[in-house]
Amino acid sequence: MAPLNAEAALRRLMETRLPAVNTAGCHFSPVQGLTGESWRIDGAGITLLARQHSAEKRALGVSRRREAQVLRRCAPGLGPRVFAQNNQWLILEWLEGDVVTIAEFDALNQRGELAAMVAT
Repeated sequence: MAPLNAEAALRRLMETRLPAVNTAGCHFSPVQGLTGESWRIDGAGITLLARQHSAEKRALGVSRRREAQVLRRCAPGLGPRVFAQNNQWLILEWLEGDVVTIAEFDALNQRGELAAMVAT
C-alpha cells in the first residue's frame, strides 16, 4: 500500500472508530522496522502505532485480529492498549522505550534483566 493510500485508510479508520481524535492535526510517519508496514500517528495529546494487516502477513500466518485479542486479554501495562481495528489495520497505544541492538538484547537476556523487565 502506497504511503498516501495508507494515510488515507488510517484517517478513515480513525474517523469512524476514534471520533474523539482530531485527524486533521495528526502527523503520520512510517516506523522503521523489518516490514515497513507500521505507522506512528502523532496528534494532539496522543501518539499511536498502526500495524497493517497485509496479504503478505496473512500468507506468513500473521493475524492482527488474534494479536488484538491477545493484547486485550493482557494485564494492564503488560502490552499496548488496543484503540481500533478493522480488516486492514490494528491501531495501538504507542509505548515509549529504547531501541536496542542484538548485542544489547543478548546481554540483557544473559544477565536476567530481560526477564526482570517482563516480570514487573
